[in-house]
Amino acid sequence: IEQKRLTYNGGRNKGFESICWHPEKKCFISITEKDPATIFEIDQDFNVTKELQVPFKLSDVSALTYHNGYLWILSDEDRTVYKCNPTTYMPEKAYLLPL
Repeated sequence: IEQKRLTYNGGRNKGFESICWHPEKKCFISITEKDPATIFEIDQDFNVTKELQVPFKLSDVSALTYHNGYLWILSDEDRTVYKCNPTTYMPEKAYLLPL
């Protein structure tokens, strides 16, 4: 229906990795893969309203979702799922995946 381009100057295979809807903030959250992992808050018209580095040590991002009031970040290199505060983006709990 419509197409919008988001600009990010990350290197090859370091660009946008995932996007999800944040119902309380009424915005999209997108995240880049690594070096550094960067969070973007994007309004309903797909304008970037906030950009910040992930505020904790994270090797790489494989997925991102919002569920039950938390932002969940999956890192395959860390073999960890992080349950993050949706306002500060700090992890409240980390689940190591036995892989």
